Amino acid sequence: MAVATARRQTKGFNREVFARRLSVARHVRGFNQAQLARKSGTIQSSICKFETGERSPSVENLYALASALYVSLDYLVGNTPDEQELNCYDGLQEKDITLLCLLQENMRQYNEELYE
Repeated sequence: MAVATARRQTKGFNREVFARRLSVARHVRGFNQAQLARKSGTIQSSICKFETGERSPSVENLYALASALYVSLDYLVGNTPDEQELNCYDGLQEKDITLLCLLQENMRQYNEELYE
């Protein structure tokens, strides 16, 4: 069992948590794997492998998936509570969610520059 667990995890990254959260977020947002693949610029077979824990995403794929699902990277990798981010955009239109995500990213970049 320890060998199987070691293969599923890379340092600081838990594939099982990521796989579960990716699948849950995809379902909550109402996407099938093909739709998420198109929206995130990945391929459907990669989404499938991410959700089954067969493969870890690249940093670029993580960012693209988080953006497509309107969640943070912290949510996808298990650093925030399960429902916290999934419910925060309920009732908003996609254009409004996109604007909020852009604002959040701009604020993050501003804070990084401010405190460097």
